[in-house]
This record gives sequence, C-alpha cells and structure tokens, in this order.
Amino acid sequence: MSRFIDWGPVAFGVRLGIAAAVLLLLPAAIVGVHSFPLPGDDRGLWFEPNWSLVYVIVFPSLFGGLVHIISLMRNALRLLTSDAVRVILRDGEPAADFEAYIAKRMAAGATRFRWLCISLAIILTAVHGATLARFLITREGMPPVLDWTTEFTTGRIPFRANVAFDLLAYSVECFVIFVGFFFVLKFWFFLNIFSRALRDESTDYTFNPLINDPDQRLGLRPLGDFMNLYLFLVIVFEAYVLSRRLQLVGKSGDFTLSGYVTALADRAHLLGNALSERMYQWHTIDAGLWALLIFMTLPLIVAAYFPLWTLRRYVGKRRLDLWEESVRDHDEAVKREDDIEAARLWKKMSQLKSTQLWPNGDSEGWLLLSGSVAISIAAWAPPFCAWLIGLAATIGAGKLLGSLKPSRRSD
Repeated sequence: MSRFIDWGPVAFGVRLGIAAAVLLLLPAAIVGVHSFPLPGDDRGLWFEPNWSLVYVIVFPSLFGGLVHIISLMRNALRLLTSDAVRVILRDGEPAADFEAYIAKRMAAGATRFRWLCISLAIILTAVHGATLARFLITREGMPPVLDWTTEFTTGRIPFRANVAFDLLAYSVECFVIFVGFFFVLKFWFFLNIFSRALRDESTDYTFNPLINDPDQRLGLRPLGDFMNLYLFLVIVFEAYVLSRRLQLVGKSGDFTLSGYVTALADRAHLLGNALSERMYQWHTIDAGLWALLIFMTLPLIVAAYFPLWTLRRYVGKRRLDLWEESVRDHDEAVKREDDIEAARLWKKMSQLKSTQLWPNGDSEGWLLLSGSVAISIAAWAPPFCAWLIGLAATIGAGKLLGSLKPSRRSD
C-alpha cells in the first residue's frame, strides 16, 4: 500500500475512482445489469447509489482524504521534533529520530496488521453476501431481493453472466473494505505508538510542553491538523451510513423515503416517533447495513481514543505537574521578595491554566466529536434525528458564543 500512498491524496482518489468505474460501471453495461427497470423504480447497478455513486466518488474521496492524513501525520512528527518547537525531546535535545522510531514500530507488526485487515474484509463481505450466495447456489424460492444481483430470474440476462458480475462486484467491495480497515487501523496504531513512546519510561522520549504557545495547545497544534480532518471524514462516512439507512426504509419499509423524512421532521410527534417501534423500521436493515452500522463504531472509537483516553490524560498530568511546580516556585520567590521571578512564574501559571488539552482545540474537538456521535446515533435510531439536530445546533451556538468572548490570556 505504501507505493499507492506515495501517489498523493488527489492522484490516489482519482485513480481509485477510475478503477471502480472500470471494474463496476463498464462491466455492468456489458453484462446488462446497469439498468433493471421495475414499476416505479430502476434496480440496475447504475441506479443504486450505494454501489455506483459511493464506490466511484464517495469512497475514493474519503480514501484520498485518509492518504492526506498520513502526510499530515509525518509533517506533525517533523514539526514536533524540530529545533523551533522542541516539544518532543530525547536526552534533552530535539528527538530527530522520533519519526524513524515510529516507522520502525509500525513496520514491526506490518504483516500481522495486513492479514488482520484482509481477514476482516473477507468476513464482512461474506456476511453481506451470504443470503445472496445461498440463493445463487440453490436457486430455490424467491430471490432475497429483486435487483441487479438476481436479474437473471426475470430471464433478461444469462445466469452465469449475472453470477460472474456479482462475484466481481463483491470482490471490489471486499477490496474497498480492506482499504478502509487499513487506513482506520493504521491511524489507531500510529496514535497508540505515539502516545506509548511518550508515556513509557523505558524509552528516552519525553514531552516538553510549549508553555508560550500562541495557540494555547502546549505545542501540540500540528497533531490537530490531521485530527480535524480525520473527524471530518468520519462524519462524512457516518452521513453515508445514515443516508443508506433512510434509503432502505424508502426501498423496503412501510414508508416512502419522502414520507419517512416528513414523519421524522413532524414537530408535533417528535416524542411519539422516538417511542414508536414502527418508526425504527428495523426489518429494512439488510446484512450489508448491519455490517456498516457495526463498523461505523470503529472510526468513532479511534477518534475518541487518542484525545480523550490517552493524550488528554497524559498531557493533563504533565500540565498539572508543571503548574504545581510553578506554584511552589512562586511561593518561594514571594518569600525571597523576588518580584521579577514571582511575576514570571505567575504568568507561567496563568498560561498553563488557559491551555487546551485537545491538539485541535477544545471547542473544535468537542464539536466534531459530538457531531460524529450524534450522526452515529441517528443512523442507528432515525427517530432521534430531529432531537440530535437541535442538540447539535445548541452546542454549536454555545461554542461559537464562547469563542467570541474576550480572551483572559495573560500578557
């Protein structure tokens, strides 16, 4: 994968989209499954957004963004270990070999990591296609769904041609799932190795907070660039899962898509919708969507793991230690009547108190993470959409008003 990553985000996304079009859209037209008109609907692959639009545009764009995250991660390591910032040290000097240390640790488990991603991709693809495979093998009873995957049952196309294209389409899906797991788990491994390198006393690397950081983030702002992009991509992926959930309700549920959205937005029945089992339409969720809903929690856990459970605890402790040390030194300076030193330490204490523990800023971090959690809940339980939109708007307004307050930062 490293050779493909070196293409860069734009080239990677464009080439992946072209490959998907060549492997899906073109063969679909050749076989004849690109269009499958039924009364009031077209079940051909070109008219199924979760295949045509998603595999050719959405996923390549997401993966291009994830490739860009890798370059931002590398750039962050260089900045944090530079002479100008000096946030990560080794034996009191900028840790020039820190990037090489991270790369070595990640390479050590590369083979196991790759096979893990392959195994997960095969399992999820098998789960998604199990019902269809069973029908294609036995050809007994009604097809699980009448669309391009089972178009042969109408006599429009030969059975073997239909099955061959089904195998091709699900092979493409398996590869896309592998790429998704590869990037998400690689991001998690990077964050885990990064944090362990600073917390593990057996390594020589230490975190040296930049107290006079103009961004008030203790010098960790470079980490915030790729964390913001990652959270944004998580939100885009969750929005796709939510849209797929609504699409299936309109396709095989008790409502049309427009009718379901209208019912969810009905202010007079918001509480009733949340309490009504019928509004959840659980029976419309197929194996593929169950896999998406379950997998959707993984990027969210990764997004919360580093800033909330690992980095926040470690950086918070370092900040507290520095603040308590400064308090003691300040008291001693006051006793010595050293006004200049006391003023310097007081300024240091004020700066430490005003720092933010999220590398991407407390407001931005909480807002993006809260938004991703809200969309994730909405995908599982659409009747909560209106409630969550209102809550997100309230939180967003509060964060915006908070950011407009004059800063108390000490000069």
